[in-house]
Amino acid sequence: MKSTISILALFALSMTSCNDNANIKNVTTSEVDSLKLRIQELESEIENNQLNLARFDSVDFEAWNKKDIELFNRLHDENVVMYYPDRKIEKGLKAHTDWANHSFTTGEGFVRVKSHPIKVASNDWTAVIGINEIPQKDGTIKEAPMATFSKWSNGKMIEEHLFFETID
Repeated sequence: MKSTISILALFALSMTSCNDNANIKNVTTSEVDSLKLRIQELESEIENNQLNLARFDSVDFEAWNKKDIELFNRLHDENVVMYYPDRKIEKGLKAHTDWANHSFTTGEGFVRVKSHPIKVASNDWTAVIGINEIPQKDGTIKEAPMATFSKWSNGKMIEEHLFFETID
């Protein structure tokens, strides 16, 4: 993605610096420097978006599915705010960790995240649509959609909105 932006920018610069067409204006050094700065900003934003999506995958596939509470805690901020499907709001890492530990140890509410087929990031936000595997009382597994919208700061989740089918 970075190389695509850089190539497009270079193409735009080369096209605007041609003197063959009177309608094409010459580009000043200041304009070139401004464009270079904007390219760097976009590349940084793309990198941050990719890192946040990778962190989110780590939350679900490494921390949650493998019940790794240490990693779970490293990826959530101390003051994380959680919004659950039942409209419950939970504040703080301790409360969120207690909820996760309860799910891990009792199996109550525990679902396995199978995949994230749709992932989008913009600035400090990630949006993920996934598939959960929900164990049924008869021993079968039911697949159900989920969605999570998360806000990130300094590599940690500071806000999370969960949408998933609850287990009866």
